[in-house]
Amino acid sequence: MIGTAHLRRLERLIVDDSKFLSTILSYVLTVAIYANLSTIRSAIVGIAFCIAYLFINGVFLADAFFKKEALLFRLIFGLLLVIMLLGFVGYIVMVIYNLDLIETTFVLFTVSTISSLVNKRMKPKNVL
Repeated sequence: MIGTAHLRRLERLIVDDSKFLSTILSYVLTVAIYANLSTIRSAIVGIAFCIAYLFINGVFLADAFFKKEALLFRLIFGLLLVIMLLGFVGYIVMVIYNLDLIETTFVLFTVSTISSLVNKRMKPKNVL
């Protein structure tokens, strides 16, 4: 099991995202999920990519909205926010058109972008 100190360091690494590496990783995971859904079709690979995707975007949203909460609650609330955002964007796409493989990938990209932008916008500007 990962210790709390390691989890905090991983959270800080994802949240600091000064060079957009975590955002790019989230986009790469989206492409990997698409590749898995369209060609590989492996449940183990898909679960691993989805857990990483949910963790990264959950940490983005958790830091933006629940900064003062304990680490575990922050991660749980961030994960719930990502799931709610996926459901909301997926519902909008489903109402407008149809939710198939390409549109699911669009939903994942949209949620990654929203999570990253919210994380960037909620950071204090004048931190030394």
